[in-house]
Amino acid sequence: MFFSSGRTSPYQILGITHKLSNDEIKKAYRKLVMQHHPDLGGDANMVVVINEAYSALKKKRGL
Repeated sequence: MFFSSGRTSPYQILGITHKLSNDEIKKAYRKLVMQHHPDLGGDANMVVVINEAYSALKKKRGL
């Protein structure tokens, strides 16, 4: 994971703040995945990073 070293948090990866609601976090996640999805010309590695960040937030916040 990119944020396991503490350099980049899941919030930074998703471009959000910790003050957002769970629904707003999910919306931001979906938007980023669509922007970076390899089937739509994006970067598969970035989608992996986005998924890891969202998974970490889901676990932390109980989404």
